[in-house]
Amino acid sequence: MTRRRAGPPAGLPVAGAAESPTGPGERVTASRGGPRGERLFLVAVSALAAALVLAREVTHGPALHWDTINYLAVARNLLAGEGFLNWDGSLYTKWPPLYPLLLAGFGVLDPLRVVGPLNAAILGLTVFVAGRHLHRRLESRFLAVWAPVVPALSLPLTDLAWWALAEPLFVLLATLALVRTDDFLRGGGGGGEGLRWRSPPFTLPWRC
Repeated sequence: MTRRRAGPPAGLPVAGAAESPTGPGERVTASRGGPRGERLFLVAVSALAAALVLAREVTHGPALHWDTINYLAVARNLLAGEGFLNWDGSLYTKWPPLYPLLLAGFGVLDPLRVVGPLNAAILGLTVFVAGRHLHRRLESRFLAVWAPVVPALSLPLTDLAWWALAEPLFVLLATLALVRTDDFLRGGGGGGEGLRWRSPPFTLPWRC
């Protein structure tokens, strides 16, 4: 008589069995890394969005707003070593500080000449971050591949990037914060370190 080997009790893990890296009800997205061609397509679409902003800026120059006066004045005062001062010499306190800091970061160029390349790079990064995240999360492969085209051709985003304002930078940093939040809620909170609400990128959108 052949003796049947008893299996492990129900509910106990089987040795050698692969454990699911995701929580209950969560879709495994490891295969969503995509072929090399899809990643290159994402980079190309991001570069296209940046190129559209640059082409418009080269043709017409950056669009100016009331707030632009203070952004440019603060950037020029920073380059001159005078600190955060408005155009009239008053202390710069009403507007976010990060954008004029970036305008002054190139050093050798006048901040007005930096607006176009800076905003183009910001929009390109926004498209890349949003497209990469949607590529990992969308079930449909067709939608996942073409997801970055939507923000790249979005008239509100491309038009906003034409203006010499801090709003494009806010959109980028807010997108980073939303992506980080979604990753945390889906169980990717950085090796159990938890959600760091007091560290970037969560606090950066409110400082741009």
